[in-house]
Amino acid sequence: MSLLTQLPSLSINSSISTFSILLVFIHLSMLFPILLLLSLSSHLLVISLSDALSRCPPISLSLSL
Repeated sequence: MSLLTQLPSLSINSSISTFSILLVFIHLSMLFPILLLLSLSSHLLVISLSDALSRCPPISLSLSL
């Protein structure tokens, strides 16, 4: 009998958890293009920095140390 009384609360809890998972997925799908743009821009920044450092060997040597 205790299982039967716990079933409604279990179903409510599972629906709440699936709703929160859906909310998290919606937020992630909204954040994904922003994160993609940020990672691309940081990648381009790293490429331009390494290119600039390869032109100045003393700076790159001191940074590698």
